[in-house]
Amino acid sequence: MAAALCPCCGQPIVPAGLALPPTKQRILDTVRRRPGVTAEELREIVWADDPAGGPEDRKVLYVHVHQLNKLIAPLGVAVRGGTGGYRVTPLNQRFPQSGRPCPALALSG
Repeated sequence: MAAALCPCCGQPIVPAGLALPPTKQRILDTVRRRPGVTAEELREIVWADDPAGGPEDRKVLYVHVHQLNKLIAPLGVAVRGGTGGYRVTPLNQRFPQSGRPCPALALSG
């Protein structure tokens, strides 16, 4: 399945209303709203409410992203990280393209 692309920013459009576990939903929402977010920023946002600051092992984020990608693969999209930070990309695209945040995605759920 090929993902539709936003005409404004070129990011793949992820359908709203997915039933994802809370941590994975926060990851997806953050990456959609802030393409290029670094791993450290993503950790801070995802575990902002955790009094301990989140998991001690930094690899936990990568595990959550991997599991998230398995859940959203049927939609034709993936969350990928690279030198430009994390982005939602079409599933068949290996490395994220640079891009700018889309005002439409920042306003959506």
